[in-house]
Amino acid sequence: MKTTSFFRRTAGFFAALVLASCFGDSTGPGSVHRVSLSLAPQLDPAAARLVNFDSVHVVLTRPSDNSIALDTTVFFPANVDTLTLSLQVLVQGATEQFTLNMDLIDNVTHSVVFHAGPVPVTASTSGSNPPATPILAYVGPGSNAAGVRFVGAQPGSAFFQDTATFVAEAFDGQGVTMPNVPIKWISSDTLKAKPIAALPGRFAAGLIRGSATITAQLLTAKPPVTSALAIQPKPIVLLVQGGNNQTAPVGSALAQPVTARVNAADGLGVQGVVVTFAVTAGGGTLSQLKDTTDASGDAAVTWTLGGSLGAQSVSATAAGIAPVISFASTASVGPPKKLGYTVGPSSITTGQPITPAVRVAAQDSFGNTVTTYTGNITVALGANPGAATLSGTLTVAAVAGIATFSNLSLSAPSNGYTLVATAAGLTSVTSGTFNATGGVPTQVAFAVQPTASAAGSAIAPAVKVEIRDALNNLVTNATGTVTIAIGANPGGGTLSGTVSAAAVGGVATFSNLS
Repeated sequence: MKTTSFFRRTAGFFAALVLASCFGDSTGPGSVHRVSLSLAPQLDPAAARLVNFDSVHVVLTRPSDNSIALDTTVFFPANVDTLTLSLQVLVQGATEQFTLNMDLIDNVTHSVVFHAGPVPVTASTSGSNPPATPILAYVGPGSNAAGVRFVGAQPGSAFFQDTATFVAEAFDGQGVTMPNVPIKWISSDTLKAKPIAALPGRFAAGLIRGSATITAQLLTAKPPVTSALAIQPKPIVLLVQGGNNQTAPVGSALAQPVTARVNAADGLGVQGVVVTFAVTAGGGTLSQLKDTTDASGDAAVTWTLGGSLGAQSVSATAAGIAPVISFASTASVGPPKKLGYTVGPSSITTGQPITPAVRVAAQDSFGNTVTTYTGNITVALGANPGAATLSGTLTVAAVAGIATFSNLSLSAPSNGYTLVATAAGLTSVTSGTFNATGGVPTQVAFAVQPTASAAGSAIAPAVKVEIRDALNNLVTNATGTVTIAIGANPGGGTLSGTVSAAAVGGVATFSNLS
């Protein structure tokens, strides 16, 4: 039997036609039979492009006795697309069964990379047998891989006429990467994303908007992995899509996220564009500073307002796209949380009202006055170094959020007093320190009384006289002259010594009276 085989490398299959000249004994010595054998081996064209092979090994055996009818290897250069084989095989009779095994061999690595068989084939004089279709399966390096997976994040979108690059790897049963394993890349729509044959994993984006599914697949029967790729025109404009001109209390998150949209020239959104957001007024915060546009072309962040009342703003930008856009909001006062002095206590004279009047406000957590608050606010002494009594109206109802204490006074002088303001449900507040001095001198009083002494001897201890105000407080800044004299004088004595002395710190000392 003479066989003539045609192998097409890039067509995705091998077509082999066998024409036979056979000598048998079915009609006597010397009889000649025309016998045909057709083969159509199947090979994935993508696999043929990915894996190098340069030899074809064909073996035909007789199943009756496993004898070899044909065993030959033919060189198939990598730069040749079609290979024609002309082989001689002895056929016994008008019809004979064979078992076919076929290998494609990489002569560089001396390894079989594709194999088909064993496959039964029949040669007969009728020529009516359908072609045998042995499937050439990949058996080269990595054919035992457990699966394939993407490496890192894959591109989700590509602009018209740009290139998108995907990366995948094979792994073994323990999940360990297996290098140099061929991976087939497939696009579900080559008009949108066309594989670049010379660059595995790279796809050229077309000029049709839409989505293509990118598949990474081993040459074996293991499950593939897929990733969606959106093909779209390039972005040209950034727009305010939502969340503009909202109002909320200071320090709270706006009900609607601020949303920017990136559009192309066709007026539709563009996916995969990074939009950068920034607070430009009001001191608020954002849930994130960057967001990538979704399938609608939208990027969004949650905006929490700052503590300043009134107008606040956020900007959004995208590289290479005009214009910069701005989102506005209005911050209103928050709920009452604490108290704060709008006018604190100042130093006073005992018995006199604190001037200007002390004012205490109900405030939100950022210190803004809550003008709707009308509850009672109470003040009391905190630090009380002079053991004084605080007089006046100590509990006042707030008006427009502020309680005014117009008649507070202290009964005793000292330095370092404080006031503490309290209200139900609010955090209290302590004032800064203030001082109280004695009032206007109105009287004198003995601080050290005279004691009995012998005539002509100095009274000891020295007599001391204080200058005091109407509340009987020592007037520490008094420096006037105090004169002392005998009051009751049953013995008709004379008071000698210095009987007039200037006060120091409000106290006049008489050290030599006798």
